[in-house]
Amino acid sequence: LLGLHEWLECMVEAWFEGSKRLDGELRSVFTSFDADGNGVLDMTEFSTMVRQLAGGEPSPEGTDAPPIDDRTVARLFAEALEESSAMSGGADGDSLDVMSA
Repeated sequence: LLGLHEWLECMVEAWFEGSKRLDGELRSVFTSFDADGNGVLDMTEFSTMVRQLAGGEPSPEGTDAPPIDDRTVARLFAEALEESSAMSGGADGDSLDVMSA
């Protein structure tokens, strides 16, 4: 039999492993769209990423989703920049920039 403590320990360990795997996958996606390799997504790189991931531009998967308009991409970019700014000025001095690798 598995006790509650052991079960919780297994669940937390599985969650951490999944979190590390997801982090790696997201970093891989980010770097694959960072065309100039500077560790930052500019508007063009961000637009390409959003459109391909949403299926709005030809991609290796060949999805047929409707294209995403420039206004929507610009809004998403602005929101990402706002989140990045909010996260980069932590009270404890840590810096986390969601728009850079």
